Amino acid sequence: MPVNPLKEKRKTLDLTLQEAATLSGINYVTLSRLERGKQRLDHYYLCQLAKAYNCPLEELTPDDPGLPPLPRGASKNAVTPEPVTAEEPVRA
Repeated sequence: MPVNPLKEKRKTLDLTLQEAATLSGINYVTLSRLERGKQRLDHYYLCQLAKAYNCPLEELTPDDPGLPPLPRGASKNAVTPEPVTAEEPVRA
């Protein structure tokens, strides 16, 4: 069974699913479903996770032809989000 890059990155950072959910502002159940491939991964979730994990989107993007294209003017190779800090509001 192939390893999901979302789960692989979270485990590399030694984060529990709950910790990753809190950092990213993504609901715990939703994050679990994304990691298991039970929910469609979109750019909102990718950006939230890349920001929480302080990594470029390309590290989290599986080679999935079903993923919708990035918005006009955006490049997944050029995105290096700012890390999430406790002062920033988290969208739930």
